[in-house]
Amino acid sequence: MKYSRLLFWLVMLIVVNGCSSSNNVDYSIIQKDIHTSLQEALNNGGTSVSFAVMQNGNIIMADAIGFLDGTKTAPATINTLYNIGSLSKIYTAAAVMKLVDDGSIGLDDPVVSYMPEFRMKDSRYTAITVRMLLNHSSGMLGADYTTGTTYGGYDTDFYNKTRSYFAKSALKSDPGTFSVYCNDGFEVAELLVAKVSGMTFDQFVREKLFNPLTLSSPGYATRSFVPGSYAVNGSYPHEFLNVMGSGGVNTTLVDLVRFGSLFISDGKNILKQTSIKEINRAQGKSFIAEDTASVKFGLGWDYVDPVFSDVDFGKGVLAKSGGTSQFTSQLYVIPKHNLVAAISVTSDFSGDAAATLRNIIAKVLRAQGIETALPSASYTPLLAKSLPTGFETDYAGYYGSGSLQKVTVNSDQTITLQHFDGTAYVTDDAQLWFDGQQFVRANGEKAYRFVQASGRKYLMKIKELEGKVFPYGQKLESGTVPPGAWGARLNRLYMPAEVAWNAVYIMNGIKLFQQAGLDGILFMWDSNNMLPLGIIDNLNTGLVLNTARDLNTLTVETVNGEEWLANESYSLRPVASLPTLPSGNITIPASGANALYSIPTGKLTISIPDKGRLFAYDRSGVNVYDSLVQGKSLSLVPQSGYIRFVGQPGAQFAVTVSP
Repeated sequence: MKYSRLLFWLVMLIVVNGCSSSNNVDYSIIQKDIHTSLQEALNNGGTSVSFAVMQNGNIIMADAIGFLDGTKTAPATINTLYNIGSLSKIYTAAAVMKLVDDGSIGLDDPVVSYMPEFRMKDSRYTAITVRMLLNHSSGMLGADYTTGTTYGGYDTDFYNKTRSYFAKSALKSDPGTFSVYCNDGFEVAELLVAKVSGMTFDQFVREKLFNPLTLSSPGYATRSFVPGSYAVNGSYPHEFLNVMGSGGVNTTLVDLVRFGSLFISDGKNILKQTSIKEINRAQGKSFIAEDTASVKFGLGWDYVDPVFSDVDFGKGVLAKSGGTSQFTSQLYVIPKHNLVAAISVTSDFSGDAAATLRNIIAKVLRAQGIETALPSASYTPLLAKSLPTGFETDYAGYYGSGSLQKVTVNSDQTITLQHFDGTAYVTDDAQLWFDGQQFVRANGEKAYRFVQASGRKYLMKIKELEGKVFPYGQKLESGTVPPGAWGARLNRLYMPAEVAWNAVYIMNGIKLFQQAGLDGILFMWDSNNMLPLGIIDNLNTGLVLNTARDLNTLTVETVNGEEWLANESYSLRPVASLPTLPSGNITIPASGANALYSIPTGKLTISIPDKGRLFAYDRSGVNVYDSLVQGKSLSLVPQSGYIRFVGQPGAQFAVTVSP
């Protein structure tokens, strides 16, 4: 037994760091070059990066550069765990297909046939099938970020919270008609796997997928993580992703490519070959004929057979990216070269994770005598034509997505594209010419196209070198509902009334705007996004967009005689009525309720307990200070704005306000 173990580790050492006898390439030389370039990138910014490459069933390269955290005392290794975020979706898709293989689930059966307790506000939800959860065509809102990721451990009440969120949620489109990235679908899939299997989701994945693949490192937020086994971004605490189905896997990069190799095989006696083919098949949905991107979703995959602007890896490539508050990750499965590669970088990394991984793969293949680099971009010379008759009437105006966009027709037959930044319109493209089919830039690069589909008009963005055309904005049409009471709510700042003490994503304050000429539409601005909402009546709004991700609505609620707003996740209170912070003790009650105040004038001294957390916001409602992440020094607290006290029950803050 002793000699067998020794032989095993010697073989692994040769595979990871030495030569591959199959093609006589010394990968240690290539890895040294890659290590040097990644170290240079980290020198410009970043805590750590790890990657692995597997080919023909062997790990031919694996490395980790940097440190476990910002103290830069303990180096990251190839055994370090990284949160790979949405790459977890392919694990969830595989778990669902395992139940399909067993005959426990029908891929095209309605979800409610297995989970009658699943409820949504929109009655169309009963038409959502299992497949729609996995190919992003369910029509669900997108994501609930309130406690999807937390510090300090798994939120054992997360399932109850997410069910409550779904029960308040509408649908933005008919199920099965359009695929737009949707975390919600994979959270429902997580609930489905647990319900049908009779096991916890993480237990099922571990027993049915991890163990048969002999993957030792992957784990979910429900497990305990030994200090020193995982990486974090700079000085941030360890994040726990409660959204296991959509983003919860913690893994080494070596184990990640081993899992990825499942999709370049016959199923390895874990999944049937028919299920592997189904997962890897492009099956996204779009009602827009010109849309070439939304249809590229597989089951869990972002893109099936993507086109890259810099390399050509052959047909059938599978691509999946993932991001958390602290990490960006990328996985490529390349059938032509029987190769799987993955990378994960901390969010402070100065480079582009996906481009870095493609460069690593290109170097590996170049060493094998295979050149994948593509020539520099070139475009057809511009041949400008007059705008189509009626274009200005039909297509000039305002478009909504995650931002408010404005299309203007100029006197020289060009158009200008701008977006609203919360204060004014900022120009994105000053002059775009019509070439007879689409709008192009001065160098001939195709940029945008305007189309009609299902009775609506869309601004389509073109990424010519990647073969992508996708909805970039939906034209907003003036409605017939007057603003009514909503007019008095415009330009007021509202803040979330409650924030979980251990939440990672903290919602900023919001303001409501209206755009002249767009009656019946409100715009909710949170310093990053400008979301259009249709006015239903004086108390309710509804969805306007049907091709955008991560949407929500607003309603009016009365709390202690005061008018508040609410979306599917938060209650929001007007800051105008907030008390000014006084001197004294602030104790978090058993309910865990927040204490929210306006920042007083004068010198502020606050003693922050170990079980407490302090947030500060500037006058526009943007979160600028978090004591858990940035330390207990109050130097980042603005002189005017808002301050929030939150913590575990019993946490007590001592506050002194002096001139």
